[in-house]
Amino acid sequence: SMLIDGGNVADGAKVTRAVQAATDRLDYVVNTHGHEDHVGGLAAVVDAVPVGQAIVSPVTADSDYYKDFLDALADAKCTVLGPAAAGSDLNNSSLVLQVRFGGATFLFMGDAGTEEERSLIQSGADVSCDVLAVGHHGSGSATGYVFLRQALPKYAVISVGAGNRYGHPAESTLSRLRDAGCTVYRTDQSGTITIVTDKNGKIRCPA
Repeated sequence: SMLIDGGNVADGAKVTRAVQAATDRLDYVVNTHGHEDHVGGLAAVVDAVPVGQAIVSPVTADSDYYKDFLDALADAKCTVLGPAAAGSDLNNSSLVLQVRFGGATFLFMGDAGTEEERSLIQSGADVSCDVLAVGHHGSGSATGYVFLRQALPKYAVISVGAGNRYGHPAESTLSRLRDAGCTVYRTDQSGTITIVTDKNGKIRCPA
C-alpha cells in the first residue's frame, strides 16, 4: 500500500480516514515535494497509521508543516554514499552508508580503504559524522588523515576479532584516530558495542 501526497494541513483528518478505510498499514508514504498542498496532511496520516518506508524529494522545504511531517516520521535517513569509484577490488567496492537520525550522523565504511575514501571526497560526498564505523577492521590501509579531516567523528567503532591473524587494528590507524580526537571503541576489547541516539541527536555511548 502506498500513499502519494496528503493535501493541505486541513485535509489531514480526511486523508487519514480514507487511508484507514483501506488499510491498517502503509508500506510507503511518498511526498513528491514540500508544498503544503502535497505534504501538509501527511503528518496526521503518519501519526495515525504505521508506515514502512518514506520516500521524499531531495529538496527540503523550510516550513512548519514540512517539519511536522519529518517529525511524525521520526525516521532515520539512510544514504548510500559509495562506492564512489567502480573497480574490481572487493574492499574498495564496499557499500558506504550514512545514517542520519535526530541530528546525529553515523557513517558505515564496510571494508573501504584509503583509495575509496579519496574517491568519496573527490565525488563531493559529505562524509562528516558523529560516529564512524571504522573501515576494514582498523586496517592500516584505511581511515587516512585526509578522510578523518573531512569526517571529524567524535566516536569510532572498530569491529575486530581478538588476536586476529591480520594484526588489526593497526597501530597507525589507532594513532590517526587519537590525533583526530576520537573516542575509540573496539569489539576485541569490549565485546558487543551499542551506541544509541534519540530524536534530539543525543548520543549515548558505552561507559
